[in-house]
Amino acid sequence: LQKVTPIILSLEAGKASDDDRVPIEIADPAHSNLQIEYLEKEGIKERVRELLSCLDQREANIVKRRFGIEFRAPQTLDEIGKFYNLSRERIRQIEAKAIKKMEVFAQKLLEKQRLYDVDMLLKSEN
Repeated sequence: LQKVTPIILSLEAGKASDDDRVPIEIADPAHSNLQIEYLEKEGIKERVRELLSCLDQREANIVKRRFGIEFRAPQTLDEIGKFYNLSRERIRQIEAKAIKKMEVFAQKLLEKQRLYDVDMLLKSEN
């Protein structure tokens, strides 16, 4: 996951429910940095969710637990192993396989985006 996204953070930390969010006017210079930071964090969340979507439920849960995504803090291989009644070595193997799957999926997404960008560029030139 560190190779796929440069920022590792607990994506749900400090998240307010949708009903609790207060809109911040981007035009207000005092709040523009907060708005940009919020938008960047939301973008990272969406990219991580997209990457996790290529995994089966157990793989996704192990990666989330390992990196503290949707959990209070990252969990150790032992902690995750106890939850699944598996050895920490088996959890490490599942994590490594899941990260590899995410890397391959990310490359496919990037290629798809490049093809789309080229297509749009060609259409705009016509």
